[in-house]
Amino acid sequence: TRAVVRYVSGARVPVIVHTAPIFNDDGEVELVLEVFVGTKEIDRLSDEIKNTQQRYRQLFDAVPSYIAVLDRKLRISGANRRFKDDFGDHISRAFFNVLKPAASQHKNSPIHQTLNDGLPHHSEMVLIAQNGIQYNIIAWTSPIKTAAGKLIQILVIFLDITELRRLQDNLSSLG
Repeated sequence: TRAVVRYVSGARVPVIVHTAPIFNDDGEVELVLEVFVGTKEIDRLSDEIKNTQQRYRQLFDAVPSYIAVLDRKLRISGANRRFKDDFGDHISRAFFNVLKPAASQHKNSPIHQTLNDGLPHHSEMVLIAQNGIQYNIIAWTSPIKTAAGKLIQILVIFLDITELRRLQDNLSSLG
């Protein structure tokens, strides 16, 4: 619970109090252990965490490439602003339902490779958005693992190179 304690000096300090019974051999409560900690430090750390989260969100959203974070079932668990602006906010939806790869690329995608071996991969792909627009992209994947090394998410960064491929096609047709 939260409480306020007053020191001998008269200063009042907000604290969080935790109590736990200590039992004797007969199973009866013999003592009660009470531990409390000042909330000022907890509040300071909480504010620091919020500020850090905001800074990381700003950095995440400022990246000029598309970024999506996928869970092990390849559902979108996070995306940066550019991804959301161009493809919509599809949190919890299957990535390959939002952006469909060319049939031959589906199981050979760097996403599936990272899911299978837990290593980073990259390759060029063709993805088709729900509105039918085709994107030529270069996709980089990076595994996100627990401290024990278990894959829990996949970070996918991809760069739209559609215009570059269009220009290459035009140049090659010119000879």
